Amino acid sequence: MKYIKYMLFSLSALFLFSCEDVIELDLNTTEPRVIIEANLDASTNRIDVLLSYSNDFYENGEPSKISNANIILSTASGENYVLSEVADGLYTQEGLNVVADESVELQIDIDEESYTATSHIPHPVELLSIEQLEGGPPPIGGQENANIILAPEWMDPIDIENYYRVKPYINDTLLVSNYSIVDDTFRGDGNPQRFPIMEPFQEGDEVTLELLSTDKAYYDYFLQLANLAGNGGGSTTPYNPKGNFDNGALGYFGAFHASRITVQL
Repeated sequence: MKYIKYMLFSLSALFLFSCEDVIELDLNTTEPRVIIEANLDASTNRIDVLLSYSNDFYENGEPSKISNANIILSTASGENYVLSEVADGLYTQEGLNVVADESVELQIDIDEESYTATSHIPHPVELLSIEQLEGGPPPIGGQENANIILAPEWMDPIDIENYYRVKPYINDTLLVSNYSIVDDTFRGDGNPQRFPIMEPFQEGDEVTLELLSTDKAYYDYFLQLANLAGNGGGSTTPYNPKGNFDNGALGYFGAFHASRITVQL
């Protein structure tokens, strides 16, 4: 099992369990680049795409959003969905008809440039339980209550390569500085999966753990971000994470199924 924690940056949440992540990269170029963050949630049959331009290497501030793009999602069964822009740089479409193992292609036209990527719909996996473990890390900031360790549990489907991400929330707020990413190689295909989330959970917290069963493109991209943050055991030399879009675009197109459980500690 590859169990990795890493840091990303926060985005003002547009949707509680969808658009919390934003990719802010220390690019090794001063030229603005297109950044695409495309998430297809097969559990809600919805896709959200956030488009922006990277800042100059020495420029601070929010990346500029890209409006008036044309975005089409195409399925292997021949269905085409045209996404609508619902806010500056944010495009969405609901009511998708996608099935596990199906390939889907996303085409994005910005001015006279076109960017495409392919993703594969993963199989749904249900988060079964959250176990509270005895003994946690020392309290933070002089808090009196001992920290609590939580361990999500689920059953890995047999004869399928599976990739997962666990997203922890405390009182409806995503813990943006720590994420968990895991595949099924350590415990073996088709076996129960269980691992601790090392976070400062406290008595009285309402905690939600969200399990994402992801495609490999999503997993690979976030694994690179883990390595960039120095938590993945990889190179600390700066580089631009390689996504699955062509034509020089940064970012990723990933698909996932989501399952979540909320507990009161």
